[in-house]
Formats: sequence, structure tokens, C-alpha cells
Amino acid sequence: MSSQSVTLASAAKVLAASMPISDKRGDLYGTAPDPPRDHTVKRVLIVDDDATVLNAFALALPGFRLLLARDPIEALSVADRSDHLDLVITDFLMPSMTGDEIVARVRARHPAVKALIVTGHGDILDGEAPDWWTQEAHLIKPFGVTALQRAVTDLIGPPE
Repeated sequence: MSSQSVTLASAAKVLAASMPISDKRGDLYGTAPDPPRDHTVKRVLIVDDDATVLNAFALALPGFRLLLARDPIEALSVADRSDHLDLVITDFLMPSMTGDEIVARVRARHPAVKALIVTGHGDILDGEAPDWWTQEAHLIKPFGVTALQRAVTDLIGPPE
């Protein structure tokens, strides 16, 4: 199987059991204190209410400083504690807030942050074409690891 044909969902299913909740760098979910800013490694805040998806994103984006949040409220808390963010990747539809709302609120603290919206509802959003949808980078689920990596590097470049 080529890396082109591996979807994020299939990678997540295979790797979910082996993905730690924390590692030697600290809590993957952003509850550990932020280390001093390393200006060479780009920071990416990832928001999704599905832990399996968060784990798959973490595995797909090695080299970046990843801050993972399991819900919008946690994401806003992580963003408030962070001195700098390069990118926010967020699911569009979550229980307490939509992805466009998360991006707007994160940008209140980090105006220059880039955004990537991921969703399984791309057909609806394409049809409605709200301004934010046409202006923000987005990926429609299911997508492959390569598509995610390409979208991230197109937005903010390589990890270092």
C-alpha cells in the first residue's frame, strides 16, 4: 500500500492503540505548561473531539510542535496560554462551537495564525459557500496523510 492511499482514518485505526496520551515532551493534549518558545519549530494547534483523529494528526505531522485539544474550550485555553501559534487545524462541526468560530476566537489572540478546516460536510459547505469557507484552507474527509502534510506545508512551510 502506498502512502498516497493511506487515509487518516485507516492510519488512526491501526495506530490508535499504540499512541501515547503523553510522551517525554509532556502532555499531548496541551495541559502541561508551555515550554519556552523554540523559534525554529512551528507550532500547530489541532482541535477535534475525536481522540483517534487527534492521534492520527499527531502521527502524520512529525517535527512540528503540536498542541492538541479535545474540544473548542480546551483549544481556546491552549491558545490563550501560548505565546505564538503558526497554524490552527480544526474540525468544522463539534458540539460546542464550529471550526470557523474557533478560528475567529484564536485569531483574536493570534491575529497572524493560519487556519486549516477539516470536515466531513464539505458538500454542504461548498453548496452554501459562506465567506469564511471560500477564504480558509480546508480538507474534506476522508483525506490522506499526504494531503494533510501537503496542506500544512503549503500554509506554513516545513516544521523547521
